[in-house]
Amino acid sequence: MGRRLKPEAIKIQIQQGKGAMPPFQDALSDDEINALVRYLEKARSKK
Repeated sequence: MGRRLKPEAIKIQIQQGKGAMPPFQDALSDDEINALVRYLEKARSKK
């Protein structure tokens, strides 16, 4: 099982990118990134 990132680490990864994932800080606003982090946390809690 993969390690779970804390919400702040998820936000940083979305903003800065990692590996094959490009950075999205110029494409998404802070509010959009925060909404995405909340969505991912909610989806993860359903598993």
